[in-house]
Amino acid sequence: MNKHSGLENALARAAQLAELVWQPAAGLTVNNKGYYQRAPETGSTKPVRGVPYSSVRVEDKFIGRDIRLTTFLSALDNARGVLYTRDTSNPEDAAYHAEIRNTYLYYGTVCSAFVNYALALPMHRSTHEFCCAPEFYPIPLQDADGLALCDAPVTTRSEGYPSCGGVATGGHVRLITGLERDGSGKVTTVEITEGCPPVVKRTRYTAEEFNATLRGNNGSYVVYRYRQLDSVPAPESVEPRRVGGIMCGYGCDANYRFGEAVSLYVKDAGEVTVERFCRDYEKVTAFTAEAGTVKKLFGLVPGFYRASSQNAREYWQVIKPAEITEYTVRPGCVELRFSSGEFCQPIYLSLQTPNFVPFEQRLLTDAEKAAGAAVFTTGYSGECLLKLYSENEYGRMASPPLLIHV
Repeated sequence: MNKHSGLENALARAAQLAELVWQPAAGLTVNNKGYYQRAPETGSTKPVRGVPYSSVRVEDKFIGRDIRLTTFLSALDNARGVLYTRDTSNPEDAAYHAEIRNTYLYYGTVCSAFVNYALALPMHRSTHEFCCAPEFYPIPLQDADGLALCDAPVTTRSEGYPSCGGVATGGHVRLITGLERDGSGKVTTVEITEGCPPVVKRTRYTAEEFNATLRGNNGSYVVYRYRQLDSVPAPESVEPRRVGGIMCGYGCDANYRFGEAVSLYVKDAGEVTVERFCRDYEKVTAFTAEAGTVKKLFGLVPGFYRASSQNAREYWQVIKPAEITEYTVRPGCVELRFSSGEFCQPIYLSLQTPNFVPFEQRLLTDAEKAAGAAVFTTGYSGECLLKLYSENEYGRMASPPLLIHV
């Protein structure tokens, strides 16, 4: 049972991303734009406070949503893993997208992903959705004295994305995580926590400074309040399950997509056994590894897996996310059918811009999940991506995006 209130849980979740201390196993450095990127020879391996910023929306690798904090921390230990071998700003990387400028590390957060994790939103809301999402509403008094903890200020500049009922959409979202008042009850200090390059950070403002942001020249803010704050669950318990020197390329407790090779880095020489769990562990394969070996496993069927040696263990899952199997575009809607997925459950549909920014989404009903069919109504007209998200205890994974014209 949840021992804390939803508000306390939301503040704890925000603090978790702002205060998490992590340390690279190999070089990472902050470049001149303020983003972490690989630098194997010159980069710092000093401890860092705050989850790193990186727009990983092409591959859906947001920390706290798609990637557990445990997975991120364990991936840092593997100098042969994705945080050191993938660079989403590199045109040769599969996750590269020319229009996405604020991306480097393969795992990361952005302003909206941070707020989504803190409030445990059932669907990932981009900054362009807060103004029209039914679970949010603008607070009555747009002023420091009208604030409550966990309110979300959102900028109102449009940037050319689809609008919500004619309302200009946002480009940045923050979270109110601290308020101080004087003896008369007036707010004197406002603490903001937000996902910014290079890491999630906290900033304190006087009430006057905060009020100025609501009327700024560089994109004013409107403050929104979450209707379901009481339902926010406790944050993830960060307890790595890895034992010893076998490391998945993605980190421990990671999801691999069915058909994707699983990369294992074995630090110490010895016999390694790979097992799949189904009522009990069943042996899949075994191999003898030299120290420092990277072994790739191909053809693994969906399931829960364990690799073990005499003094090491590693865990992961291979999942087959639900996929859209057929669809028909009609005026004002998309009719679609989808598979059920394996070792995960479909949860919501998402319309996104061609550069992967969500702008219209909805949860699937239980009846739709059972039928494998849904009708997605939309007021949008134009080219966009359609994705279906699935979820299990390790995180979320999307179906391959479909480029459609509605």
